[in-house]
Amino acid sequence: MLSEFVKGLMSIPLNIPGTTYHRCMKNQKKVLQLMKDILREGQNSTEKRKGDFLDQLIDDVKKEEFMSVDLAAVIMIALVFASFETVSTAFRVAMMFLTDQQAPLIVKELLVEHQTIIHNRENVDSPLTWEEYKSMTFTPKVINETLRMTNSLPGIVRKANKDVHINGYVIPRGWIIIVIQTAMHMNPEKFKDPLSFNPWRWNDIGSNIMGKSFIPYGGGKRNCAGTEFFKVLMSVFLHVLVTKYSWIKVKGGQAVRWPGLSVKDGFHV
Repeated sequence: MLSEFVKGLMSIPLNIPGTTYHRCMKNQKKVLQLMKDILREGQNSTEKRKGDFLDQLIDDVKKEEFMSVDLAAVIMIALVFASFETVSTAFRVAMMFLTDQQAPLIVKELLVEHQTIIHNRENVDSPLTWEEYKSMTFTPKVINETLRMTNSLPGIVRKANKDVHINGYVIPRGWIIIVIQTAMHMNPEKFKDPLSFNPWRWNDIGSNIMGKSFIPYGGGKRNCAGTEFFKVLMSVFLHVLVTKYSWIKVKGGQAVRWPGLSVKDGFHV
């Protein structure tokens, strides 16, 4: 239901039966109703409050005049989309690259880094700490390279609030601009052999490229609010993956655009 809704977010707005947009609108109603049901279940629950995001929304519906159940449901959908769709895509792509022919060297270096973290603990069974996360050096490079290659969203939408002059062209005030991340992240002038998954390239990439030519989290004043959360989540995933599992590809892994990045028939390991 959610995946069908996501597929129609950027489609021709033709709301007639059989179109992607029509299926999107139908599934939007179902997803909204599901979120309202979850919200009302939380409102009527007698169990101890968890103090999570849902509890905060329930409190806001009670206290804030602007916060209705309908608006709270929309916010819940936005959170699910932002924290699930893009994150799960990045995880899936990371698994694909870490299962590729060139992957053993990458996995080996990841394993050395994370086994060193475990070896330096007083208790090897203790959970990953913030200090251990901040000590990682190769893992962030794997994450950066995964995001550079993934480009899960088709582009970043912005509106010109004044006339923009660039390379002899003028983008008039009020026009909508779509920044295509793929074009930037696959630019051979900035990233040598851009189609190659190479975490070591980040050893030589300076802040000028990081700031202007690598924008997986957006840019400017509207940078992704979940940037640091994603980095931590991906680091924990890689930590558990390489220290507790070995894997081989079973089937799948054909990348397609819907228009966001997806994997046809999934990726099975």
